Amino acid sequence: AYLDNLGKKAVSSYQKALDLLSERKPEELGLDDQDVAVLEYAYGVAEIQTGIYKHILDGIEKLKYVVETYKDIRLPLPYYGIGKAYITLNRFEEAVDPLNKCLKMANNLKLSVLTWPGSDKKIEESISNKLQDKVKHMLTLTKYPPQPDAICKLHTDKEDSRTVIFFSDPDFKGFVRITCFTS
Repeated sequence: AYLDNLGKKAVSSYQKALDLLSERKPEELGLDDQDVAVLEYAYGVAEIQTGIYKHILDGIEKLKYVVETYKDIRLPLPYYGIGKAYITLNRFEEAVDPLNKCLKMANNLKLSVLTWPGSDKKIEESISNKLQDKVKHMLTLTKYPPQPDAICKLHTDKEDSRTVIFFSDPDFKGFVRITCFTS
């Protein structure tokens, strides 16, 4: 479903697989830590692919969980996913750190080519040179982001300090333009 750009269906399918894993030990299903990490990565990027703000944030949290939980595996894909999510949210500055970590790992490690859970299709981002090319492209985008569609002049959101507005932001709800005609 993920490969067919069906994010919500992929999230549902990966969630069912993760639920099954919560009921049984991975070893009972013939899975090792890397298999579980890749499944959780797939779930996280599927959440991001939905394009829904809450799901993107959930995907970021899942990918951060993969980074913390599976440190021994040294998998650069979660960092790639986090960077991709921040770019989807037009938070270009926040994408730089995870993308740099991903690029550093891709340059220093011999990556094994992985497949999407439940399929024999390769995860393109697990191929070292393709991952490096995609990360370098995204890092260029973070250095030269598009011009914002608007800038908030009366910023009151305590949770988000950004004042730039992109109409393509998944959490964009519109804005109010105030014009004063009295002198």
